[in-house]
Amino acid sequence: MVKVVVTADETGTKKLSFVYPEGPAQPRLERDLIVAAGDEAVSKLKRGKTSAVISADLTPTADFARNPNWSVDKNDLIERLKNALGDKALVLDAQRLSASLLGDPIASNMFMLGAAWQKGLVPIRREAIERAIELNGVAIDANKQAFDWGRRAAHDPVSVETLVGFDEPADEPPPLDALIARRVAHLTDHSNAAYAARYSALVERVRAAESKAGLGEALTAATARAYHKLLAVKDEWEVARLFAAPEFAQALAREFEGDYRLHFHIGAWPFARPDPASGRMKKGEAGPWAMTAFRVMARLKFLRGTWLDPFRLSDERKLEKRLLAEFEADVADLVPRLTPASHAAAVRVVGAYETIRGYGHVKEANAAEAAKTRAGALAELTSGARATVERAA
Repeated sequence: MVKVVVTADETGTKKLSFVYPEGPAQPRLERDLIVAAGDEAVSKLKRGKTSAVISADLTPTADFARNPNWSVDKNDLIERLKNALGDKALVLDAQRLSASLLGDPIASNMFMLGAAWQKGLVPIRREAIERAIELNGVAIDANKQAFDWGRRAAHDPVSVETLVGFDEPADEPPPLDALIARRVAHLTDHSNAAYAARYSALVERVRAAESKAGLGEALTAATARAYHKLLAVKDEWEVARLFAAPEFAQALAREFEGDYRLHFHIGAWPFARPDPASGRMKKGEAGPWAMTAFRVMARLKFLRGTWLDPFRLSDERKLEKRLLAEFEADVADLVPRLTPASHAAAVRVVGAYETIRGYGHVKEANAAEAAKTRAGALAELTSGARATVERAA
């Protein structure tokens, strides 16, 4: 008997897998490339006997939650699986294809199931799978389409990839311009056009200075990323805006039917309470009425940072305000003395702010580490400038 198992890892990511009885075919369906290419999984593969359908998408593991700078080489993992499986490995970019074909990367689960079924790895009648989709009652048509697209991708992956296409539009702006444009649009939604203009002005000032010095765009790119991170804080007002956005209601409608009630776990005043054991703030639960509060807050986001903002005096908001002022002062100091000798250190100063992630005590700890990196880069920049002056003298 084949068992279908849905599990969740430490990050809450759901995974679909099949457990087969021991036998000569030994098929495998993996939705997680990191797990599929892990030592334990590879040790159970038998070249020429094990068949596998593998999603080439990387799902962050618990290592990513503990180390935000964690990275892994996807191509190395795929090559390892191909070496272990020979010609019995089918690797598909399930999330990318699902997003392009169906408008939603979440459809990759059913997409992969369709691919595995087409390869004969799921000994269940197609009618039974389609009936199960109907009985589940969630996004029935979308799930059936995802299953069929997975079948097509398994049968003729080249034609499906050709249909999706890899070429970017001819008028696509350069990567840095695209990055800046996306962040300007986000800051406009986050706050307003003036807030976005503040971002654009500083980034363009850095870009002009870097271009004048003939130093490329590394500092501009670092500034564009770090400054956006500091400006686009996901505070109480932004959380309210995201929940009140029509896209959130549309996503709920696609996934759920019938009677359901929304409950929210909120880590901000007045819901959060100190944990008796650790002393850290714990989230509190709010019922469906919170959605009304979110809609009101979304309309009042212009109060952010004013004396009418009830959240402005929290430790986290004060930290964010300090970091933003510090960053702007650093950039104002770095730009006038930008030279080939100071360029690398300037990029490290700005890049230190990119490492500040998370919320609450996590953000505070990351800010403390970033401060050390920043101080080291500033010291290097100062000592380099001093050495240059001494040589000139």
